[in-house]
Amino acid sequence: MEDVFISFRRGFPFDEVAEIGKSIEDAKIFVPGYIPPEVGLMDLRGFMYTQEYEQYDVVILPDRNLVSRMARAQRDGMGGAPDQPMKNAVNVLAFAKAMDMLMEPSIAFHELAHHGGSDLAYEELAWFRTADNHDTWEWIEAALGRRSSFSASPQRHLGEDAKRDLSYPLNRWRRNYIVALKIAELELKPLPHIEKALQLLHWLYQDFLLAGPAALFASLYFSPNGSRKRLIKYLRSPDRDRAIEGAKNAAWDITYLSDFAERVLKSEQERRRYIFATSDKSLARVAPLLVNDLYDLDGDAGLAAALGAWWPQGEAKRIVSTLIDYMSRSDAPDRHNNQPAPADFIDRLTECGEECLRSSKL
Repeated sequence: MEDVFISFRRGFPFDEVAEIGKSIEDAKIFVPGYIPPEVGLMDLRGFMYTQEYEQYDVVILPDRNLVSRMARAQRDGMGGAPDQPMKNAVNVLAFAKAMDMLMEPSIAFHELAHHGGSDLAYEELAWFRTADNHDTWEWIEAALGRRSSFSASPQRHLGEDAKRDLSYPLNRWRRNYIVALKIAELELKPLPHIEKALQLLHWLYQDFLLAGPAALFASLYFSPNGSRKRLIKYLRSPDRDRAIEGAKNAAWDITYLSDFAERVLKSEQERRRYIFATSDKSLARVAPLLVNDLYDLDGDAGLAAALGAWWPQGEAKRIVSTLIDYMSRSDAPDRHNNQPAPADFIDRLTECGEECLRSSKL
């Protein structure tokens, strides 16, 4: 391999940006949708080589918790003693701006609009765009703790003619919500962990859509070592509407994962390198598995080894072999998904899943 000389523009704050990158690395916020270079994921030279020599754009996909804090920091400042989530958000945007990376927060604003309406989402989007276009050095200073607020900057607004209803449910989210409802239904049944996981995989294969992100999310959720309360909150709340909200929030988590997976699949033809950014430790544990090609039958041992952090090794192998077997037979004519579906198929499954969760005995 030939040697490559990497140079940065005159005056580039290399040491400061490298320090911010180290903070991001320590917090385990970035999940790359590609194999990082040998020098390491957060090495500035590696990013420069990717962008300047390989001619790839590097695109950050931040979750809502990060994006909302970026917008809040620009609008209100970071406060006297910012907490770790705020520090994470400021670090990510400062690093992305310094390294000329792109930010794609669309899923985050759809999620916000789902909870608070389009007007709130567009207000926050305006502040996010203000932050993304604000002075980069000020954001670097904020990330290093040298300032807690930003100089005045006009809020950037989207023209009324370009707006659309962000609160309208995404088709992908609607499908993932049905999966989250099914996961919740199975969790409340008195079944062994492995049986819940296998029943979910069978249902995905036979009656719904066989999606890798949803399957891996469920594999973490049902595992003996998983953190269930964080993945679907309020599942056993006496207020069953809170349980429904918990399933809806879990559906957004799955939507971030599925969006990441889809973008990674298209990354080569788009000449883009995608990085999912999240402070959610559960999502950060699942997302790296999506980079593996589940259709590559030689990759089952590696995926089983990864699942081994959550499951006994024998059960991890059983989950992976079942998933790969179903994927190899995804074109089978007896599958529901390979037959004409009624127009109200999604609505009916949603109503059925919500009714099941509301009527579940705790």
